Amino acid sequence: MKAVPALCLVLLAAACGQPEEAAEAPPPPVPYAGPATLGTEAGEPVSQTVDYQWGYSGGDGHLLAFGAQGGALIDVVFRCEPSSPGVNFAFFRKGSPPIQVKVGSGTLNAVYPVRPAKPEDPSGEWTLNGEVPEKDAVLAEFLKTGRMARIYGEEAPFVMDAVTAGEKADIKKFADGCRSKL
Repeated sequence: MKAVPALCLVLLAAACGQPEEAAEAPPPPVPYAGPATLGTEAGEPVSQTVDYQWGYSGGDGHLLAFGAQGGALIDVVFRCEPSSPGVNFAFFRKGSPPIQVKVGSGTLNAVYPVRPAKPEDPSGEWTLNGEVPEKDAVLAEFLKTGRMARIYGEEAPFVMDAVTAGEKADIKKFADGCRSKL
């Protein structure tokens, strides 16, 4: 995860093309199973002990981030801006960057292409920029249920479900702020 100040999320300005249809059978829905599991570069699961949560920030665009409280470690950020037709995102990943990220919510899955941005610091962490198109069913399901998982390649799913009332309220604030794109 990248150490990023909460207000330094400018990296979301660039977004790539529309998501592609998944060519393979979608993975099964992933229930929340306690602390998140991250896949390593080699695909081996690593226990993640940091307490990740969803958090909302308004202001210049609407931001919804999944990371450690206080913004010290962030896994993904969604940003809704009037100038963009969809919802921009940035995932953060160490190791070799994928060309797409698979995201699921409930029984729905989508594959979104990403544009990796080279690491600028010694941590070697890549920023994977992309865009969820308007009226996307997977994003709509996540905003309704608070359930989400992401998969890089053949790695185990990384569960990012909202589990607290505060997280679900923050997801609702983001959905309300981005209503025209959802």
